[in-house]
Amino acid sequence: MSVVPTGDECILCSDRFVGSSTCTAAGPTSCARDDSAATLYVSGAACVTAVECPSGTYGSDGTGACEACTVFRSLVKTCDYQGALSCTSDSILYERGCFEECPAQAIPSGSTCQDCTAYIGTPCDVEKAQSCGLLVDEATLTCTDTCRVVPAGQGRPATYQDDGMCKACGGAGVDECTVDGRISACRWPFVLRYTSTNAAECIQLSACLADDLNIGYSFFAPSGDYQRGMCWQCAPWAQPNDDRTVCMV
Repeated sequence: MSVVPTGDECILCSDRFVGSSTCTAAGPTSCARDDSAATLYVSGAACVTAVECPSGTYGSDGTGACEACTVFRSLVKTCDYQGALSCTSDSILYERGCFEECPAQAIPSGSTCQDCTAYIGTPCDVEKAQSCGLLVDEATLTCTDTCRVVPAGQGRPATYQDDGMCKACGGAGVDECTVDGRISACRWPFVLRYTSTNAAECIQLSACLADDLNIGYSFFAPSGDYQRGMCWQCAPWAQPNDDRTVCMV
């Protein structure tokens, strides 16, 4: 039981300051709970609930008092124990904090900031993508965080990065390309073939085998229907086996 002297007698703190646990003559130094079991916080000469803390303060369980919101940054206008609820007019609210400008990987969206990852897969232009550190998929005109290596069945070619764009390496059979856009892998039922000028292209397996009896093919990793294929020509002194998957020396 805590008491406080008043003149020639001592009285209970809870009688002098409603809801207080301990006090001085000037006011409570700690508070208990009210009749509804809500936590009370020291605010000047009174004990108040969190919602009764003055504007610009919040009920701090750490100190048991209504503390200034500026503990969360000087730009915070109103707050609760989790952080900012509103900011000063020259700042912006983002993820319960107040900032002079949106943090990296976020861009302004009305009175707050939008996490850039939310834009992945949505329509965007180069300016919007660059402000988020993203890329624009040229085929779909959507934002992406990486250029595409496409599993079988999606019907879209792989892409490579060219400045702020992801550009298609070639047709639907292209599975991967180099950083300068040259085809480096084709997927089933296409195979990779090098032309006489050493350019790479993806062609149907039937087109590969129709070219020359001395030409063979192979499919390899990863596995199953999603495999990468190669169209190759045996050396002049070798012939392919019956199913044209091995050069016979």
